[in-house]
Amino acid sequence: MQTARLSVTFKRSLSDTATWVAVSLFIGCLSLAILHAVLVQNQAQLDKLILDNQTRQDELNRIRAEIAYLDSPEGVEDHAIETGLVLAAEVVTLIQISPGLLQPPSLDPFSLAGLPPVNSLGNLDETDTATSDPSATDPSATSDPSVAENAAD
Repeated sequence: MQTARLSVTFKRSLSDTATWVAVSLFIGCLSLAILHAVLVQNQAQLDKLILDNQTRQDELNRIRAEIAYLDSPEGVEDHAIETGLVLAAEVVTLIQISPGLLQPPSLDPFSLAGLPPVNSLGNLDETDTATSDPSATDPSATSDPSVAENAAD
């Protein structure tokens, strides 16, 4: 009877061990499948990031090339022409004149005296000319004696 008990106990322990091995293998395979899915998902994200990085690197290289072109003399000239600037007719070299060699102007070249008045629109104001210049209405009011003599005749 003892041999019968041993064989039943051995069979039960063998079936229990086989069950545990099968459950362990199932859990292991399930863990590997989950790990593989996570790895595939991470690889897809990594590939997307690499592609985005390459796209941005290409854009950065294009912008660097554009900056290098705009910094070059040809780029500056092209940009100036695009914005409406034109090349000078000729290059004029300025020389320094020693003090005392050039006589100063007799009249102030920046003076507005003697110019007709201008209205707020930038046009000559005819009404102001008649009121501000007395010689326009009365020839005897001028400082030029020949005009005053002709008016008196």
